[in-house]
Amino acid sequence: FLTSLVCLLTLCFPAFGFYLPVFIYDIIQAKDYFLLIPAGIGLIRFCPAFLPSAFVLFLLIMLSAILSYAFGRISDYKEKLHHILDTSKEHAIMMHERNQALIEKQNADIHAATLSERNRIAREIHDNVGHMLTRSLLQVGALKVIAGDDALDEPLTELQNTLNTAMTNVRTSVRSEERRVGKECRS
Repeated sequence: FLTSLVCLLTLCFPAFGFYLPVFIYDIIQAKDYFLLIPAGIGLIRFCPAFLPSAFVLFLLIMLSAILSYAFGRISDYKEKLHHILDTSKEHAIMMHERNQALIEKQNADIHAATLSERNRIAREIHDNVGHMLTRSLLQVGALKVIAGDDALDEPLTELQNTLNTAMTNVRTSVRSEERRVGKECRS
């Protein structure tokens, strides 16, 4: 509003033309280019009245127009820069969240693979070692019956007790591992 008023006052009172550089700056900043018409007419009215100052005033108007345009561009670039910074921060936050999710998934996959491998090893021990121990126990029992020798009875009984202890330890280890794996799977 004030810019329009000064432009109109310059039409009536040429002395207001000295304020034109400041208001030209404002006109260009506000992008109210239609106000350049009354400002130009005011400048034309100013020139004959203040001829010696007209050239200097014209240079000041040109300088203010150039400065206004340059600062307007700088403002545009600042807005673009702020937009880019905001966008990059948002992307950084999203990438951090995705990385966290991937790390959690990877940890869960590693944990599941570990549990699966433990379970496989426990089954293998049960199936292979357990069957061998059972077979050895049966063979020792058969040897005790077939041998009928009292001298072999004590060593065979000790061997049978050792194999029974080993079989009990295998069963205990497999069961405790199965319980532990089951608890970890549920949690």
